[in-house]
Amino acid sequence: MMRLIFILCVFLVGLVGNTVGSFASNCGSDPNECTPKKLCEVATEEIDGNILWSNEAKHVTFAKKLGINCGVIDPCESDPGKCKIGQLCDKATTKSGDIKSWNNEAKPYVAMAKQYGLTCDVTAGPTNIICKLPNKNACLDTDLLCRIATKNGQWKKGSNFIAYVKEAKDQGLDCGVTKSLQHSTAELKTYFANQSLLKRKQIQYALKKLGYYNSSIDGLWGKGTSRALSAYLKDHNEISLLRRVYSSLVSAVDVPKSFVRAKNKSSASNQSNTNTSSSAKSDGQNIHFDCSRLSFSPNGFTTRAAAESWFPKEIYIVIDGEQKWMATSYGLDRDRSKNERQFNIARHRNGIHTLVVKGKTLSKNAAGNVSVQLQTQGYKSSFPAQYSCKKGTPTTWEPKDD
Repeated sequence: MMRLIFILCVFLVGLVGNTVGSFASNCGSDPNECTPKKLCEVATEEIDGNILWSNEAKHVTFAKKLGINCGVIDPCESDPGKCKIGQLCDKATTKSGDIKSWNNEAKPYVAMAKQYGLTCDVTAGPTNIICKLPNKNACLDTDLLCRIATKNGQWKKGSNFIAYVKEAKDQGLDCGVTKSLQHSTAELKTYFANQSLLKRKQIQYALKKLGYYNSSIDGLWGKGTSRALSAYLKDHNEISLLRRVYSSLVSAVDVPKSFVRAKNKSSASNQSNTNTSSSAKSDGQNIHFDCSRLSFSPNGFTTRAAAESWFPKEIYIVIDGEQKWMATSYGLDRDRSKNERQFNIARHRNGIHTLVVKGKTLSKNAAGNVSVQLQTQGYKSSFPAQYSCKKGTPTTWEPKDD
């Protein structure tokens, strides 16, 4: 009896084993015979901690058809650089009938394929691409696009190149443009003018110590400061944001915490000769004002930032003791009429634009408000910005015409 039971058990175990083996064998060859769990085991593989589709094309296709992703997160979906060659070509091309062409809807993948010289069996040009560029070839030829969009390491300006620059940036191309060179003189000037007087002087001091600047430490904007800042940023192209310039400079140079105003330089001969001409100015005759913006209107400008580039938060004004000249954050005005001298008006011309700074309320011993207005070809093109100026302080500073 015991022998009969033992034979029966052996038979049942063999039957179950054959059934399981048959099931496993059927799943391996026919995805229809798989459970969802077993299907995903066959259709995926783990590489470097990432779950990817395996080489079992039949099971992968079947899983995708059913909408089962099996936990696969394909890095190729977000980064062309992580695509396999087959994946890259699949994404970079499109097919219409027997014609295979580059896919304009997948420009980053097209650019990556071309970067490594892949043709991806493209049999025709981009006949299905809607290209808005005047030079149609530049839509997909990144080398040509960059040649048209840049010059000497900078993005080209002007209406003829706007579309090419935009296309290059939309494709994520930097075209070798040096970041530091993208800051215009106006941007540098606005950044500098928005700093406190102490910080402006510290910036000049640091630039001078580093060999970029060789003029006086006066906190005033001029061509010397402009050239120095541009040169410093060119040599330090890791500084992508202007707001980091000050911290970069003060970390490189131990700057003073304050600056002593220059003392009178009257010589003994000047003291002994009290009958010198009244036209000869004594030290400290010029008056310096620091002004903070009270209000301005962005009307007439495309953006608020564009308006602020003309009307920064802070400006300075220096008025000659004899009112012969007037210097502001916008530059120097020596060519002033009698009326402009009387009412402290400076005009700064920049091409077709003229900035008019009206400081009628300012005098040697009194502060007040000033208005700054942008005009174009003699016509008012903006509402005036209003600034409040602190009481003037004597200074020996003299502007340079360079």
